[in-house]
Amino acid sequence: MMQRRDLLKAMAAFGVYAMVPSFARGANGAKKYDGVTLNVSTFSTAYPTLLRQWLPEFEALTGAKVNFDTPAFPVYNQRADLELSTKGSAYDVVNVTFIYTSRWINSGWLTPLDEFIANPNLTSAEWDVHDFLAGGLGPETGEMANFTVFPGCLKGCYQAPRALTW
Repeated sequence: MMQRRDLLKAMAAFGVYAMVPSFARGANGAKKYDGVTLNVSTFSTAYPTLLRQWLPEFEALTGAKVNFDTPAFPVYNQRADLELSTKGSAYDVVNVTFIYTSRWINSGWLTPLDEFIANPNLTSAEWDVHDFLAGGLGPETGEMANFTVFPGCLKGCYQAPRALTW
């Protein structure tokens, strides 16, 4: 059975929507990520509302279950900051709020994405990091820890399972 960590690595490299067609089905029609649950959190805006409508398709194609938490902006910031600062494991994927970018990245609470992006086994040759807004690609610590997934200085990030260390 595929492990959650494998799916998280793939999601970090490709982005949820872009990767669905490339890995949706395993051998004999089995779903490659059956039994995997991803805990995703972002604050509530129009973009997460749009993503929410695609989750059933993503889950049906992959077998993965997505818990998609979208609290109000101040509630999200408080919960995410507390969870990350205490090295909790409630979230697998978070949206880095612009006001917390330096705090969350420079504290080492998010996993650098460089190794996932550079790995051809995890990242399709067609995927190009430069398709994202250039202003969001500037690394905070010399490593790529985030990329802008939609305009407005909001950055999507991957939080590593606690077993990984840098």
